[in-house]
Parts: sequence; C-alpha cells; structure tokens
Amino acid sequence: MERILHKVERSVLLPSWAIKLTWGLLVTVLLVLGFSIYQVSRMSKKEEAAYIKGQDDAIEHYRTFFADSPGAKELYQEWLEVEGKK
Repeated sequence: MERILHKVERSVLLPSWAIKLTWGLLVTVLLVLGFSIYQVSRMSKKEEAAYIKGQDDAIEHYRTFFADSPGAKELYQEWLEVEGKK
C-alpha cells in the first residue's frame, strides 16, 4: 500500500485543456510543415513555367520589333553573320 501511495504522490496531473492544447499545437505544426514541403516541391515547376512564359514573351517582342522595322532585322542578320565567322 505504501508503494502505491508513493507513486500516487509523485504523479503529475495535467488538466485536460493543457493536453488538448498540446495536441492542437502538434497538429497545427504538422499541417504547416506539410504544406511548406508541398509548396517547396512545386517551386521548380513554377519557375520553369515562368521561364518558358518569359522566353515566349521575349521572342514575340522581337518578332514584332523586326516586323515593324525591317532595317533593324537586316542589321541584326549582318551582325549574326559577322559573329558566326569569328
């Protein structure tokens, strides 16, 4: 009986709200961590899509510029030939 009383005296009782709060915080941390990992894993796909869109926009810009100014297109082609010979 003394051993049981000794164990009861040394035991710590936690209120139920503290246990629920701890579990709630643990679940929240796990959800935030999971969402963060998911976003980081998608980052390379977003960067690739943005790069392709930027590349397409630049090509379209140069096409429009060369269509509007044929003299610039001729100068650019001459420059390419000179650079290709180097």
